[in-house]
Amino acid sequence: MQDVPPLSSFANRQSYASGAVKEPLLGLTYGQLVDIQAERLGDRVFITDRPAGKSVTFRGFKERVDLVGKSLIALGVKKGDRVAMLGMNSADWVLMQFAAPTIGAIFCNLNAAFPQEQLARMIAHCDPAVIFSQQSYSRSAYFDMLRAIHTDPTHSARSRTLVAMEGEGSADGLLAWDDFIALGTKTDSATLEQRKAEVDPDDVNIMCYTGGTSGVLKGALRTHNSVVNAPRRTTLIAGLNETSVVCTSFLYFHTAGMNGGTTLAMVSGARLVVASKSFDADAVLAAFYEEGVTHYSGVPTMLKILLDHPAFDGSKLKLRTVTTGAAGCPPELMLRTRREMGVDLCVAYGGTEPGTLCMTGPGDPEEKQISTVGRMAQYVELKIIEPETGQIVPRGMSGEVCSRSISGLRGYYNAPELTASVLDAHGWYHSGDLGVMDDEGYLRIIGRIDDMIIRGGENIQPIDVENLLKTWPGVHDVNVVAVPDITYGQEVCAWMIMDGPLDEPALRAFCKQKLAYYQVPRFIFAIDAFPQTGVGKVDRNALRRLAEDRAKAMPG
Repeated sequence: MQDVPPLSSFANRQSYASGAVKEPLLGLTYGQLVDIQAERLGDRVFITDRPAGKSVTFRGFKERVDLVGKSLIALGVKKGDRVAMLGMNSADWVLMQFAAPTIGAIFCNLNAAFPQEQLARMIAHCDPAVIFSQQSYSRSAYFDMLRAIHTDPTHSARSRTLVAMEGEGSADGLLAWDDFIALGTKTDSATLEQRKAEVDPDDVNIMCYTGGTSGVLKGALRTHNSVVNAPRRTTLIAGLNETSVVCTSFLYFHTAGMNGGTTLAMVSGARLVVASKSFDADAVLAAFYEEGVTHYSGVPTMLKILLDHPAFDGSKLKLRTVTTGAAGCPPELMLRTRREMGVDLCVAYGGTEPGTLCMTGPGDPEEKQISTVGRMAQYVELKIIEPETGQIVPRGMSGEVCSRSISGLRGYYNAPELTASVLDAHGWYHSGDLGVMDDEGYLRIIGRIDDMIIRGGENIQPIDVENLLKTWPGVHDVNVVAVPDITYGQEVCAWMIMDGPLDEPALRAFCKQKLAYYQVPRFIFAIDAFPQTGVGKVDRNALRRLAEDRAKAMPG
């Protein structure tokens, strides 16, 4: 194997954060990163797209990125214009993620799970010059939705170009992919290189949509510096390199799919395996066995499905690390994952706005890997504060998690008041998460400030109840919320997704043995699926409303 120089040796600006930082920050744009990795790794495979039956090398990927960049320039896309992508996990999705920012455009990752009305709101908000779309997925006919949005005068804020990356052609109101690529012949290489050179690492690279249950569209702006260095933290903690094979079941249009998959592979020089367009346990296990995947990422529910799958065989795995980090990682499931998959757990904490802030990894004790989200990653500052006063609390006490880092949030698109609500005057990002840091610096997330249940003066964190309920046989998933109560102020309500019937008396008796009396759910309801927000998170406000209605309807 030919030796290749470390990526850090190519950095045009190396900066060290305070503290025990061993590696430099990479002051690179996406275009520079792609060019460097193509120079270093050449004909090594960058992406294996199993559903599409194709692979692309690092050099081939750079050539495609440059070709798309030329075509975007020919379409008149200028620096700062938004370029949107609608589709599911694929090599083509990764291509657009890198190509648009390479020429200074801002990439907008549209949520492919949105119905037409919500998608129209998102498109009107980011106002893209060009929208790229794959054909369809599941019940959503993307082309039809985009045509409808494009022709609706209430949503067409500007003249947009719609590009079909597959399937239909220009005659159907969409610019065919081949016709789009042909436009690139109108742009010479010197013009392309000039556009790439005009991009600075501190320019905005991407607008990531995030949000909870407020219904407000929040387009989080992240810079090249941010999106290059955030996944680099995972690279350094998990020990990823050119020999690694990365696979993620996070959807690429969520930042977890980029930090844990697409950009992670590019930064580390690893091979990225696209197992399926969205999570499919059969396809993921096949990719594990046939592609020799060494690093996998997904939410805890996915890990449970894989472990319970009839085809799961730990002896066939080459996995070394698994990254997870959705809210509520049950310690029992984390322990099972670690032992049955034979891996170190990289349990991460962060978000769309700040990127990855903490992570466990190889070298951390097993107890820390299964019960915490690790210690601060490189280039990060953290503090735990009392939400009302803003004062830093002592180690071992709970408070709001605040962060500050080079790879944090630039702000929300066209929303200065919204930005000011989470970024204070000193640059600290206020997460709204409640956490506890121990004497060794390990962080444990215990819930959200607005999710806390206060029953008769006792503070209850839903995660403590949820983790216990997830150990009950037949439980698929759990969410615990508050229900208003005249006597105690609030009561505990557990929503359960079960693989079979719910034995409520037996489950409540179990809770009484394991929980404090005030933590035992007063209400336990079965549900087929949790309501979701527009960005695919559990809509806890909707669960609270539904719980209140159910509780009122109960006799007595």
